[in-house]
Amino acid sequence: MRFFDYLSLAFRNIRRQKMRSSLTIFAVVIGVMSVTIMLALVTGAKGFFLQQVEANGTLQQVAVSQKTDLEDFQRASDGGNCDSCVKLNDDLVSKIEKMNHVEGVTRIAYAHSFQQISYEGKDLTAERIEGHDANGIIQNVVVAGRDFTEQDSEGVVTITTDYADKFGFKGNYDGIIGKDVSLTSQGYYTGVGAEIKQPQMSGQGGLDGSGKPDQAPTVLNAKVIGVVASGDSGAIIGVPLPWVRGMNLNRQYQPDGNACQPNKPCNQSAMTFTLVEQDMLAENGYNSLIAKVDNSKYASEVATQIKTLG
Repeated sequence: MRFFDYLSLAFRNIRRQKMRSSLTIFAVVIGVMSVTIMLALVTGAKGFFLQQVEANGTLQQVAVSQKTDLEDFQRASDGGNCDSCVKLNDDLVSKIEKMNHVEGVTRIAYAHSFQQISYEGKDLTAERIEGHDANGIIQNVVVAGRDFTEQDSEGVVTITTDYADKFGFKGNYDGIIGKDVSLTSQGYYTGVGAEIKQPQMSGQGGLDGSGKPDQAPTVLNAKVIGVVASGDSGAIIGVPLPWVRGMNLNRQYQPDGNACQPNKPCNQSAMTFTLVEQDMLAENGYNSLIAKVDNSKYASEVATQIKTLG
């Protein structure tokens, strides 16, 4: 049979079985419409999700951490520094900010020397004290109060909902805004707010021991200005970045000039000391950086450029 014969036979069968043919056509149309609607829903949901993530800025962020290798642990064990490592300092921040498609960089630093946060006699463990630039690149979900601004320096904190719940403000996060809390340091803390004592002389006229007196814990007072959602990062005490820098200062008295040496007799009247401050963030760098690009499609390109810096 020829093609046209098959075609003619098909139309005759359709005319003879009108009901079956109508139901078959109806089923095909319904199937095609269902597939089309499902594709439209999936595409729409995907676009909505991407818009929400884009609005949050997550896809436009490139996280930067210090490069390490297998020898770094041994260097740390020996008390040495990684001389070949590129530190996350302000010079590196300036280089990243000059890259194409980079809108800005946020510096992130931690204060490891604090053991607890207290409110009206209730003490909680200070899991993590973190500070970052208040330039809008990191946007916390604020549930009460406000987040930091560039005008904030010292004496203010934000806490996550974990802390607010434990302090008795679950469901009433506005209630803790403006309340005073305190941060208690470890005994070795010598940063901002610590009272540094001068080394004591021994009975033999020399420095007593190492010349570094035992440091009592320091208590820093702060006011809660905001409560933020805990998220995946857990319990965090947020402080302004300038305050974190002060918390990381290494402050100690050092002998002047040709002063006495440890355990060596000398003229005590000639012994003088000067309080010296060492900026540990400037020396060791920040804990991490986050670079924001102007469009998420350039994030991978910018990440590759940053890797070339070491």
